[in-house]
Order: sequence, then structure tokens, then C-alpha cells
Amino acid sequence: MTAPVIWMGPPAPRPGLSVLSRPKKTARAHPNHHKGGAASFWACTGWRLLFGGRGAGVCSFLVNRSRGGGDLSLGQEAVAAGFAVAMRPGDLSFCTYRGHAHTLARGAPVEHVLGELMGRDNGLMRGKGGSMHLTSVEHGVMGSYAIIGAHLPIACGAAWRAQYKGASDVSVCFFGDGTTNIGAFHEALNFAAVWKLPVVFVCENNLYMEYTPIGEVTAVAHPAADRASAYGLEPVIVDGQDADEVYRAAGRRFRARGRARGPR
Repeated sequence: MTAPVIWMGPPAPRPGLSVLSRPKKTARAHPNHHKGGAASFWACTGWRLLFGGRGAGVCSFLVNRSRGGGDLSLGQEAVAAGFAVAMRPGDLSFCTYRGHAHTLARGAPVEHVLGELMGRDNGLMRGKGGSMHLTSVEHGVMGSYAIIGAHLPIACGAAWRAQYKGASDVSVCFFGDGTTNIGAFHEALNFAAVWKLPVVFVCENNLYMEYTPIGEVTAVAHPAADRASAYGLEPVIVDGQDADEVYRAAGRRFRARGRARGPR
């Protein structure tokens, strides 16, 4: 579910995943891939991350002790788990305010995440950030952003830094379908395409921009993917509730690392 409001088609739209990218040349397999294939790999790693994210979200909701409001990522954990397994240490994640599963999937300790939700001193930011601002630079989580679309240009800035320094890390920017109707979405995609930045834009489509069905206020069926070609990007649409499919799609985005550059 990245760039959500991308569904697989009628009759019943499901939240989906849209990855915007350029066509890539075939490169070496990602070192994270198990010799036994995706099935055996997910059995030992991916499902642990997937259900770990779901469990933490449920627990934080049930205890009802989080400080302030909370916007959970329940139902979107497959995107976080799939990408986290495909990413390397050093890659950077930029999340929305539903960044709980992403933060956990990148390796942040669950007790520190829950501590932050509850405003405790053992939280990731000692309880001062709360549910909407989970950050763990140590684990490559460069912030969860409450302002819709604000983190897309920031992810471009991080990617520009990697390009300038000749580093191999990739910035992965997760956002919701509602973001596609924000000016920063278009500015960031254009900037990334012009400068050929090493950034992956992932739209987690849950079909609603807060309280409004995205389909009622957007002229195209797939808010992110259908606009990708305007910036020379390749649209990729997958089922964001299928962790294996997300993992494979993410892996393809990273295989050209160090060779072909540019937004994906």
C-alpha cells in the first residue's frame, strides 16, 4: 500500500501499492535474497516483521494509553515489511504519520516505539514526538511526518546528498493517496526526475484521503501511477496487502543500485 488509491480493479477495489520508477537494467541479485527463494526467506524474516507490526499496532490501540491522537497503520503492514526486507542497512525511510510498522520493520525496538506512543522517557524521542513523529536515525527511519506531502522534498534532499557524495544508499519515500493531490508531490517527482535522484516513491493507497474517498475528488483512477508518466517515471502497481508481491516489487527497484540512477 504505497501511493494508496491504486487498486487492482473492479468489482471491489482494494488498497494497493504503487511504486513509481524508471525502467532498470538487469543487475546482480540483492544480497538479502535467500538461496531458498522468496518463500523460505519470508518464512523466517518477512512474516516476523509483518505480524510484529500488526501486534504493536493492536497493543497500542487496546491499552488506550497513547498520548494524544493516534493514526495506526493497521492493514498496511505488508508494505512496510516487504520494503524493509528488500532494503539494505544505510537505506533511508521517510514515512507518513502512519509510520509505526515502517519504524518497527527497519529494526527499531518495539519497547521504544510503544514508549514513544505513551509519552514515556524510554521512547525513541524520550516521549516528545509521539505517535505521528516516530524517528530512529540509527535504523534509517528519517522521520514520520504529520504534514501531508512535506517529506517528499526532504526525501529528495537526502537522495541528492547520496548522489553528490557518490554513496550507494537509496531514499524510500512512503506516502498516502491523498498526497498525490498536494503540490509537493508534483514538485518532488519533477525534481527527482530532472536530477535523476536515487529515490523510490511508494504510494500506500488505502482509498481514503482522511475522510474523503480518493476516487470522488481525483480525475484519474490511480492517483499516483496514472500521473507518473508526466514526469518520465515508470508506474508499477501491486497488491499492497500481499507481502510477497511487495517484497518482489521492492527488490526489483533496488537491483540496479549503483548502475542506473534516477527515481524509481
